[in-house]
Amino acid sequence: MHRDKKACSSKPLSTREFENAIVEKIKELSQDRGQLEETLKNANLVAQKELEPLREKKILLEKAKREKEEEIKRLIKAIKVGSLEIEAIEEELKSLEEEKKSLERQIEELNIYIRREENKLIDIDIVQRTYQGFNQVFPNLPPKEKHQLLQLIIKELVVFEDRVKVSFYEIPELALSIQNTKGLCEPTNWLPYLKAYTKCFSSVFELIKARKRNGRYSISIGKLINN
Repeated sequence: MHRDKKACSSKPLSTREFENAIVEKIKELSQDRGQLEETLKNANLVAQKELEPLREKKILLEKAKREKEEEIKRLIKAIKVGSLEIEAIEEELKSLEEEKKSLERQIEELNIYIRREENKLIDIDIVQRTYQGFNQVFPNLPPKEKHQLLQLIIKELVVFEDRVKVSFYEIPELALSIQNTKGLCEPTNWLPYLKAYTKCFSSVFELIKARKRNGRYSISIGKLINN
C-alpha cells in the first residue's frame, strides 16, 4: 500500500481498516454487476480502441476475398458452358488465385493481432465469479491466509487525500482453489507467476473517512470516480 504525498498526515490510516474496506468493496462488486462493468470500462477502453480499426480492416479484406472468389467462380462457370477457352483466361485465373491467397494471408495475420488485443480485455464473468468465490472463502480463513488471499486479488493500493487507486488482478476463479488441507500456498510460489502472466486493471474510488473518538479514522471505499 502506498500513500500519496498529499494524503492526510495528521493520523495514520490503519492497514487493517483498509483491508476491511477492500473486502467490503470486493463483496459489493461481486453483487453489483453494473458497478463492476463500470469499474472495468476504463481498463478495457484502450484494447477496444485498438480492436475497432483491426475489425474494420478485416471486414474489408473479407469482402475483397469474397469478390475474388465470385470472379473465379464466374470464370470457371464460363469455361464449363463453353463460352470461354481455358487458355484465354489461364493467366487471369492464376492472378485471381494469387490475389485470393494474399488476402487470406492478410486476414490470418490480422486475426493474430485481433486475438492479441482481445486477450488484453478483462473478462467480467471471470472477475465476478472470482469475487463471489473470494466472499465464500475469505471469512473462514485464519488471519495469515486472509492476507495471502488478498494478495491474489489486490496488486496495489495508492492512497490519496480523498480517493484511493486500487489495482486488481484478473485471475481465473480456479485461483481460489489453491486451498488444500494445509492451507494456501506460500506467496513466493504464486506471486511471481501472478506478476508475470496475470492481467490487471486499476480503478479510482472515493475514499470516505470518519474520525473516531480516539482520533483515528474508520475507512470505507465509496463510488467509482475515474469513469
